Amino acid sequence: MRTVICCDAFETLPSIGSVRAIITSLPDASEVDCGLSGYEQWFTGGVRSVLNSVAPKGVAVFYQGDRKHNGMLLSKASLLCNTSAALGFRLLWHKIVLRNRPGAINLFRPSYLHMMAFSRMLRAGKATPDVIEQGETVYKNGMGINAALIAIRFAIQTAQAEVIYDPFCGRGTVLAVANALGCNSIGFDIDEDQCAHARVLEVRPCGSSGPSKAPNLRLGG
Repeated sequence: MRTVICCDAFETLPSIGSVRAIITSLPDASEVDCGLSGYEQWFTGGVRSVLNSVAPKGVAVFYQGDRKHNGMLLSKASLLCNTSAALGFRLLWHKIVLRNRPGAINLFRPSYLHMMAFSRMLRAGKATPDVIEQGETVYKNGMGINAALIAIRFAIQTAQAEVIYDPFCGRGTVLAVANALGCNSIGFDIDEDQCAHARVLEVRPCGSSGPSKAPNLRLGG
């Protein structure tokens, strides 16, 4: 089952209680009406809102890209670590997600993203690759299907999550992948057009991913 609610995540998160798994990408500075100068404070507040909704034995996974501006780097990974530590969370793992081939140059965004898992009480468990491909994306800055698959499997296996929440769900990649893996999903987004996409997005199996025989996924109608 998938539920997508058009709302402001900051207003809705306090009402969801203490949940087992939140997997999300907070909007980039270009998508937020506060300018780059105010973005660091906005982002930190968003991270706090997400983490405050996670159960002690739950997990929050963030999928974020850094920004380059005027010869400086805005490190969202640093903001995530600093904010989570202040709230008593530990970093379980940090994966580098390749969005472009090695050697590519981008003046505004690094060619990689961060996928980082935080929890108060859980441990990382079995080691998994530190550098991964993002997989197919629904739109340019959206979470890749392969990355979502890894994050959701971890939430299921380690946090025993039966419902996956994405409070900034966009077009619904996390929600659709969770459904494909047998989990219910609940997403919030302030944009009704994005919500409409998120309600109908589907992914489908496309073979196996090694000894576990767990399915790979791709976009499908």
